[in-house]
Amino acid sequence: MWNHLTFQEREALYRLNKAKRPKAEIAATLGRDRSTIYRELRGNTGGRGYRPKQAQREANQRRLRCRRKTKMSNPKLKKYVTAALEKKWSPDEIAGRDRRTRSPDEIAGRDRRTIAAGLPPAARLPGIAPDDLHLAGERSI
Repeated sequence: MWNHLTFQEREALYRLNKAKRPKAEIAATLGRDRSTIYRELRGNTGGRGYRPKQAQREANQRRLRCRRKTKMSNPKLKKYVTAALEKKWSPDEIAGRDRRTRSPDEIAGRDRRTIAAGLPPAARLPGIAPDDLHLAGERSI
């Protein structure tokens, strides 16, 4: 498994690169592969050269961008689903009601499985037992 460069490694890379040390020597000093050093310098060198603070900021932003979006990130949808669950509706009923009352653009990707997967743990919803959240067409144990 590979690890991202730390800010301290980026600072050391900056100092060694500025001192015009060979990339292979920089890699050996940091205990990294030579290709990692080349990739870091190629991907994070701007108009003013390689800067460790800027490189770390860009790396953090790239890491955030590639995370999966949560299914219930829309506060209105989450409130609607929570209220429906408190009425003891199943995810099937919520999805069906949602289809009848909203336009096709608003309900894109909101089927019963999406609703069930995006739910908080049942214990966090007062008065709702996990058995109440069954999906129609699936056998309960």
